[in-house]
Amino acid sequence: LGPDAVRRQVTVQRGGEKTWEVWALASNFPPSETIHIAQFPPYHSFGKMVLLFLDDPRSPPACNWFRGRDQSEKNHILRGQFNSVWGFPTINQTGPAFTGREDVAKGCSLIIRKVRDSDAGPYTVSMMGLGGKDPVTGVRNLQLSYSPFVSHPEAARLVQFPPNPQVGQSVYLYLDDIPNPTDCIWFRGKDQREEGRIFRAKFSRTSHSYLIDQKGAAHRGREEVWRACALIIRKVEASDAGPYTISMGDEWDARPITAWRELRVSS
Repeated sequence: LGPDAVRRQVTVQRGGEKTWEVWALASNFPPSETIHIAQFPPYHSFGKMVLLFLDDPRSPPACNWFRGRDQSEKNHILRGQFNSVWGFPTINQTGPAFTGREDVAKGCSLIIRKVRDSDAGPYTVSMMGLGGKDPVTGVRNLQLSYSPFVSHPEAARLVQFPPNPQVGQSVYLYLDDIPNPTDCIWFRGKDQREEGRIFRAKFSRTSHSYLIDQKGAAHRGREEVWRACALIIRKVEASDAGPYTISMGDEWDARPITAWRELRVSS
């Protein structure tokens, strides 16, 4: 790992025996790669579940989650590791920041159940084994309230959930960190052409939900609109893979926000 790598050790109680396990790299160690952490659902409901997932098709064999930006022992929530017997990650260690409401999910995602106000703030993930020998890290600021007066990011990111959908599953595409646009138009392809338009949707102040205002030529009967003007593709097919584009409007921003994403579908 190089001379600047600093490792911390903690004791783990297993079967009455204390064993030593390396679980975290010092926060001042420069990672060779960073990974984007996305949030699902796009905006929360208090008392419900929030998932922080790795916006990457690769699944690490192990990962450590921390509360805050500092990868210190006191901030350690849990260590997740792929369980070959069960076929999915399980917790093999918890830290001082573990509240009992956190769990690990597929792809080393972090689940927070019965979310509270106090859960807001930054979360950090650190892992090895994403195609390289150096650690990979990511930081996500979990936002549990939305203000229209906060400026939008200059470069909007379109995320996909789940990262590796199987044929027949539902897939969600949505803009990260922009929870309540006033309207949106979805297109199949990178260009905003009429023949590629799937639908236009608007927020209804009556029903407090998004409704499809107009369907386009690229609507195949399996596309729906959801929270945050997200695109849902039901019973996804291999032929659904490819680029998708969103053009989003906001009453607090005069300029439309556009972004595109290559949809992945596992065969």
